[in-house]
Amino acid sequence: MAVNGIGYGYYGNSYGINNISALYRKQLQNAARVNRSSAVSRSNVTRYLEKSSSNFLKTYNSSMSSLMTNANNLRAGNAAGVWNKTAVSSSEPSVLDIKQNYRMNSPDTYEVNVKQLATGQTNVSDGMTAKDFAASDAAFSISGPDGSFSVDVKALDASGNAKTNGQMLTEIADVVNKSGIGVKASISTKDGVSEISFASEKTGKDNAFKIEGDFAKENGFDKVSEQAANAEYTVAKNGQAERTYSSAENKVDLDYGRMSATLKATGKSTVSVGADRDGIVSSTKNLVKQYNDTLNMLHENADRGFGVQRQLDNMLNTSISEKSMNQLGISKDKDGYLKIDEDKLRDSLKTNPQQTKELLGGSFSFAQGLFDDGRQGLSQSGASLIQNDMQTAQQNSFNNMFNLMGMYSRSGAYTMSNFFTLGNYINVLV
Repeated sequence: MAVNGIGYGYYGNSYGINNISALYRKQLQNAARVNRSSAVSRSNVTRYLEKSSSNFLKTYNSSMSSLMTNANNLRAGNAAGVWNKTAVSSSEPSVLDIKQNYRMNSPDTYEVNVKQLATGQTNVSDGMTAKDFAASDAAFSISGPDGSFSVDVKALDASGNAKTNGQMLTEIADVVNKSGIGVKASISTKDGVSEISFASEKTGKDNAFKIEGDFAKENGFDKVSEQAANAEYTVAKNGQAERTYSSAENKVDLDYGRMSATLKATGKSTVSVGADRDGIVSSTKNLVKQYNDTLNMLHENADRGFGVQRQLDNMLNTSISEKSMNQLGISKDKDGYLKIDEDKLRDSLKTNPQQTKELLGGSFSFAQGLFDDGRQGLSQSGASLIQNDMQTAQQNSFNNMFNLMGMYSRSGAYTMSNFFTLGNYINVLV
């Protein structure tokens, strides 16, 4: 059965279904226009056919297209699909985090041994009773990574009043923090005793600093509690000999910048490059949801035409066995709706990656079957999808022979022409 203007093909059927909708609408408008005074009003005919059947065709087309799109993303043969995307992972996230910067095509492993983290220098002073008055002026120098700075904080304020140790430490921290030499100071107080800490702003041995002066020595400003150091780590790619690296930062590049790692603790971690498991699981969940939504749409509209029921029956007959689907963590209930066990799918991807790829995205796979279902759905003729709608409209419009005679007598050849056109169109559809 063929209707002029309804195309068949790959994705091209969206044009065909939309085209029948447009032609459908035009003929109905003509019929309603010449039938204004008849028992069947324009609103009854036009509203039913335009808002119901036309909207259904659009929904049907959109559902089948979305089914194909979601399935296509899971087909292994799709160069832009999820199977051809890679992801990186760290076996020990507590040791290092990993991020992929560029696309990586081959599955690789990197054994990373973090021997030392990059640290900045920290000096912590002796404790001082915060409320006690300062014994002397605070005069000392700091040589930092970005220059040197002399600190000179007076023990008396502008009025000649003595400052407390707490006040002195606060002023010292303020002037150091404004110096711009790459060192920051902070105050901590517990049980009335205050300490001042000096820390390099950046990690790495080249960012060490030195505090000198009698006041600094007397109050422990020069005591180093943590040395500045570079991160030290080794990397062995795909079982090859390990290479040793040093970095002033804990954020380092791996494999010439293809990945970035953030070192978090000493220890070992295996960095793996492989299939994007999270992406595959997400795409599978999306496909299952789209299948269920499409199935529900077909169930709700099965009485519109034999083409809808035919597509429903076709989709209920899955392309792979339920046993194979169960291996993927996908099950089917008595009404044909699918459910996915994400943990089981992840386990299958981890333990049997190649078999899972074949069952999920291969040539005769779950995704390929649903892709074909969507394509077959788009090849259904518009006539078959809304056959019962058209028959109902025909009966509603012409069930009264007197109305039909009145149409001819009132408008003559124009009305007869429209009646003839609409009648022929319905005959073609049904």
